[in-house]
Amino acid sequence: MTKETLKVENLSKSFGGAHVLEGIFFSVKAGECVAIIGPNGAGKTTLLSLVSGELRPTSGTIYLFGQMATNQSVQRRVRLGLGRCFQINSLFHGLTVLDNLLLALKSSQSHYFQVFRPMTTYTNLLVEAKQLLKFIGLQEKKNVLISDLSYGEQRRLEVALSLATRPKLLLLDEPSAGLSSNEEITSLINILSGLTKDISIVFSAHDMDLVFRLAHRVIVLYYGQIIAQGTPEEIQVNPKVQEIYLGVQEE
Repeated sequence: MTKETLKVENLSKSFGGAHVLEGIFFSVKAGECVAIIGPNGAGKTTLLSLVSGELRPTSGTIYLFGQMATNQSVQRRVRLGLGRCFQINSLFHGLTVLDNLLLALKSSQSHYFQVFRPMTTYTNLLVEAKQLLKFIGLQEKKNVLISDLSYGEQRRLEVALSLATRPKLLLLDEPSAGLSSNEEITSLINILSGLTKDISIVFSAHDMDLVFRLAHRVIVLYYGQIIAQGTPEEIQVNPKVQEIYLGVQEE
């Protein structure tokens, strides 16, 4: 039986009197890729923030890798095997591609984030960094400054940085945001598709092409509630989704 990496039970979040999420139930199996879609304000980013530990739920329970994690810190969840890649650019633009990745790998292996120890003591990390750069197709740009990369290349590097913690579950908030070409989106899809054999992925998205090409399963949020779950094919023909989310009205 395939193990669950994430299980959410009756999760709700309110800010003051505003209910952002209400009664959310879903689970994610090992190696599964799940997309969360919905219009702006549906609660997608809030849901990811609850799972990552940046926000605490008003009620409900979160299980990570079989352990209750509802009140655990972000750092504890990372140690359990959770990784997250944000919409916000988190790269050091004055450093090279390789240096950014080495810093991420070095920090992930230090309990006290001793990032100023000599790099020469981390030759094994150099090997791992080069392997990650090859995986995302940036090995030829290892000595290039971040400021000289295209936005698509920066997004790919951010995925590599999130992999530095060796996650078993990766959260991605709008991974294709800012990508303008089909080539950049296809490159991102190829990278993420290569992860799903070993890593579960949960990502939010507005890009339906990305969702239908990458996700094994889709969760549809509308005003803080799940209105549908299913395969991409099932979601495409779901009458409620067509009417409420995709804007197709019955004549």
